[in-house]
Amino acid sequence: MALEQTWRWFGPKDPISLQEIKQCGATGIVNALHQIPYGELWTIKDILQRKKFIEDAGLRWSVVESVPVHEDIKKRTSKYKEYIENYKQTIRNLGQCGLDTICYNFMPVLDWSRTELESQYHDGSVVSEYKQVLFTAFELFILKQTGEEANYSDSQIAEAKIHFESMSEAEKENLKKVVLLSLPGTDEPVSLEYLRNAIKEYKGISREKLKEHLKLFIKEIIPVA
Repeated sequence: MALEQTWRWFGPKDPISLQEIKQCGATGIVNALHQIPYGELWTIKDILQRKKFIEDAGLRWSVVESVPVHEDIKKRTSKYKEYIENYKQTIRNLGQCGLDTICYNFMPVLDWSRTELESQYHDGSVVSEYKQVLFTAFELFILKQTGEEANYSDSQIAEAKIHFESMSEAEKENLKKVVLLSLPGTDEPVSLEYLRNAIKEYKGISREKLKEHLKLFIKEIIPVA
């Protein structure tokens, strides 16, 4: 099986153009329809429109990353059955359009998290970064979620407190914005209140229960895939 050089691209609003990606030697694009809200159906029309946009640049849409899993599916609450049916039909539509590699994740509340989006690497390149001490500071001193101290040791809490107190207001605001970014490819963060409420909704869901919900979801979508 030959390997293909692909590039994660966040759609037409991505500051990196398809032409620039092509110049780097990539032939495939890893992309998703981020403009469609979680849980809603990806129509054949929307899929083909994005596929054509990529192909017109001389590239191919190689991987779908990702088809988001709605929070109701992860918690098995409210409209989860409807969202699972939408997910299954989205898989069918992607297959009909010639896309056969689909990624997903099943992480609660936030799909991914970083503490810095523009950190300079030692070779001069710009990368995203995750530092546990910064996330601990965010959780304890910005989010201020009751009871979260139990997740950390005394030394971790002390280190985070020192680090947080040494930060400027601008640095604290940047940390909050970066952690709260809601979707790949967007600069619109969710609110602290939204995050607090979302975490509360998972309080009664254990690790084992979340795994069971994942198992039930996979049993639904694998036959379709």
